[in-house]
Amino acid sequence: MKATLTIILIFGIQIIYCQSVDNFINPEIKVNNKNIPIDKKQSYFPLELFPEKDIKFTQINDSTTQIEYIPIENEFDTFIVNWYSKHLHAMEEPLLFNKQLDKEVFRFTWLRSFDNPIAIRIEKNNEEYRLYWKLCNGAGGYEPGEIEIDKSKKLKKKHWEYFKKLINNCDFWNMELGRTSIGNDGSEWIMEGNDTKKYRVVSEWSPDDGAFYNACNYLIELTNLKFKKRQKY
Repeated sequence: MKATLTIILIFGIQIIYCQSVDNFINPEIKVNNKNIPIDKKQSYFPLELFPEKDIKFTQINDSTTQIEYIPIENEFDTFIVNWYSKHLHAMEEPLLFNKQLDKEVFRFTWLRSFDNPIAIRIEKNNEEYRLYWKLCNGAGGYEPGEIEIDKSKKLKKKHWEYFKKLINNCDFWNMELGRTSIGNDGSEWIMEGNDTKKYRVVSEWSPDDGAFYNACNYLIELTNLKFKKRQKY
């Protein structure tokens, strides 16, 4: 009989932070007229939304390993924040947390280890809906390179409403903070949201199905970007 290995994932009690936009507003951050940070060292995310985590392995039996991701109080994953931020700087994306916005915005940042980094932003401004996407010629796991694609298009209300349904399906505003799985290669799927009242950012490593995957993948499908099967990870 072929042996199988069972891995049980247990996430530690989540450290809860206030998601109110007011909690993150920082007038000292210097930005241009498009809200793009002038300082290349400026983080694109509040550090407290990326808690550092201990990983605890417990062998239950010969075929079952329990893995726990336990947030460490008052310690933050600066390596991940700096990595993600470097790519958004290269794509000349605006900050989403530093001030009160007058529109709803969600941004999916897709960092694949060996393929071009991509940022896709969907916005609702009153009754206008737009999609923006950018692609750099570097690689998500290495250096971002320079902007190669920078496009946008108008969306219909139905597109926005369907995306919001997908966001609600994955319970975005209550998803686990910080990284909940880690791998050597693969991809980082990072979603930010600012609905004018609250801000949140979550990240998953190489999802291939599920509600969060569906929300991110829908934004990919709304662009005119085409991928070979091996590039979709």
